[in-house]
Amino acid sequence: MKIIGIPVSDNQPSAQLDERFGRAKYVYIHNMDTNEGKFVENSATDAHGQGPKVIQLLASNSVECIITQNLGSNAFEATTAAGITVYFPKGNGIQENLDAFRENSLTRMEKGTKESH
Repeated sequence: MKIIGIPVSDNQPSAQLDERFGRAKYVYIHNMDTNEGKFVENSATDAHGQGPKVIQLLASNSVECIITQNLGSNAFEATTAAGITVYFPKGNGIQENLDAFRENSLTRMEKGTKESH
């Protein structure tokens, strides 16, 4: 089973990926086995150290993989501790990134893309 989390700007299927991982308004969580998804509101958008808090939110929703453009070093360390794999996106839409994941064509992120704030 693979459950994927994607930070997005809106809670609609047409939502675009949000480049601000910790400050994204929503995270789309998709179960690849059942092909079902849901939007979860990110309540940590104003908090200091929001990236690791979002990782906790994702881990509590059994997320195993994240697709995101940017991830701070502290948040990346939190993904490692939680056993969550991170991938760079291919495009801005939810469906195109789910398709790319299915096709095994996403690049794995090996370290945080930004220094922590």
